Amino acid sequence: MPGHGPDTRLSSPSPAGPNVIELTQYQGSVRSSSGNRPGTRYPTPDTRSSMPRDKIILACSDCKNRNYFTTKNKRLHPERVEWKKYCPRCNAHKLHKETK
Repeated sequence: MPGHGPDTRLSSPSPAGPNVIELTQYQGSVRSSSGNRPGTRYPTPDTRSSMPRDKIILACSDCKNRNYFTTKNKRLHPERVEWKKYCPRCNAHKLHKETK
């Protein structure tokens, strides 16, 4: 049924004609006062600051070009990372290692 439900509302006479019904949808705010509930876009400020993540740079092991900048949790992974990533200078997937 048109106009049935909490998020739809029938509008008044349409400029398109008397037989045309326009539905206007209203969406509620995503922000929640309940903190960090799943589905919210705005995490509480203490969530991001409490993670011990550090910035790292990944360099290609062949050409030594520094291609990627990312973060890692040094408390859980204190060893240096090595990932296979695409190197635009070598034009191939090569091993990238964490640099200082």
